[in-house]
Amino acid sequence: CFGFVALWHDSSFELFAWGGLNVLLVVGEKLLHKIYTQKREFLHLYEGDFFDRVICSLMGTLGLLILSGSIMIGYSVGFDGFNLMKSTKINRNEVLFALSGLFLVVFSKVEISSIL
Repeated sequence: CFGFVALWHDSSFELFAWGGLNVLLVVGEKLLHKIYTQKREFLHLYEGDFFDRVICSLMGTLGLLILSGSIMIGYSVGFDGFNLMKSTKINRNEVLFALSGLFLVVFSKVEISSIL
């Protein structure tokens, strides 16, 4: 399905990478969900428990950030944009601070959505 979208719009490497990353995201989510639901009893976690909700929110946050990165590769900056960002003189502490803030904001949104 994702490969068809890449062929339909434009046969570019970035769109094929977007499709591949989306497939990896979906397969990874399904695999992690299956493993986690099997190991939940071993960890003495119950559905709706505080730690269960936090672990599910962390997995949801990671999925959203990976999806955002794949959309940036497929439709926005591509691989060339990521290579350009790596080659410029950017303070790594500032980047880590910004990514940490982004992670906290997305995690908060996912956590609030899981409660409501």
